[in-house]
Amino acid sequence: MNSGEMYRKDGIRFPGFRGTWYRFDAETIGGVTFEAYESEVWGDEVSDIIATEDGHVVHPDAWNGLADLHEAIDGGDVKVENGKVWVDPELWALWGMKEADRPKGDTEMTDKFKKEQEEHLRVQGEIVMRNHLCRLTDNDYARAIGDLILDEVLEDVRVSSSFEANGIWGHDDIDLAIGRVLCKKLGLEV
Repeated sequence: MNSGEMYRKDGIRFPGFRGTWYRFDAETIGGVTFEAYESEVWGDEVSDIIATEDGHVVHPDAWNGLADLHEAIDGGDVKVENGKVWVDPELWALWGMKEADRPKGDTEMTDKFKKEQEEHLRVQGEIVMRNHLCRLTDNDYARAIGDLILDEVLEDVRVSSSFEANGIWGHDDIDLAIGRVLCKKLGLEV
């Protein structure tokens, strides 16, 4: 569907959002109909809301209507499969939304994306760890040390960072994990 008056629906309210909203665009993706809403009071002075046809907010910070939803899907922040929607918990928190309201798809989707996050941690974590180790020593030693401690470093990141709760980890988490694992291997107290 394209924007236009025939798709307009006025006076919609969303819990947690002030005022009323009108639908100005809609599109079906992966078996889910998404609708773009603009504030009836503030217009384009505030971001649009993207919600499912049944009123569940999926993207509360869309300044470019459904184009922002497509960007979030392309970037992996929003997943749509078999009529179900999942939103990345980090992005949801960044938008200041309540975790209880986050679209989580179903158990199968959640498990699938958790595995994807785990694989991402493994691949990116290994790259970051090896880069950090290369700054400390030459590539041959870094490779040998990395091979020796990779699994322990990744497990440390899972346990010690916020990865387990929401899939988020940072380069500092890798640095700290390398330090903790190396100290443990050397028998040093941390």
